[in-house]
Formats: sequence, C-alpha cells, structure tokens
Amino acid sequence: VYLEEEIEEFVATSYATGDCSVMDEDHHGTPEQRKCAAAWGASQAAPDGGGLVDPEAFVREFDEVYGRILALDGVECALVLEDPEEEEVVAGGGWEEATG
Repeated sequence: VYLEEEIEEFVATSYATGDCSVMDEDHHGTPEQRKCAAAWGASQAAPDGGGLVDPEAFVREFDEVYGRILALDGVECALVLEDPEEEEVVAGGGWEEATG
C-alpha cells in the first residue's frame, strides 16, 4: 500500500527533475508532462494492490496512453488511489499544490 504522501513526493520530484529542452533528443518531457506520467504510473500501481504489474503489459499500456500524457489529458493525469478504509477508488488530493 502506498501512502498518498509518498506518491505526492514522487510526483513532485518528477515535476522538478529534468529540463525543458524539448528539442534535445534526451528530453524527458516538460515538468507538467513528467508530473502527468508520474501520476499515471503511480495510479497503475496503487489502486488494486494485486501484486506486481507485468513489465511488458505496463509498457504496452504506457505506449497506448503516451500521446494523451503528452497532451496532458485530464483523465490520464489524474492520480487515482484506493482508500483502504472505504474499499473504493478515489482521486488523490493535494498533489497539484505540491508541484505548482
């Protein structure tokens, strides 16, 4: 189980780490795109607690949503967490403020 605070720190670090050199071949996205990708990835791991994700399946899924992550699609960029007390999936709160 991931604590929301740990995920918020991960997303904030992803936002703050990197460059904005979009023309550089080693560029890893704008801060907002990195934040979106981090939230998407954390959301894949957090909700069901069903064990490790198959790496090949994860890459296939990421490849499917990659264009929407670059476009900052609100659905893909939303952090989704499972509330263990409520046994329901909820949108994480607060991480937007941590990154800008």
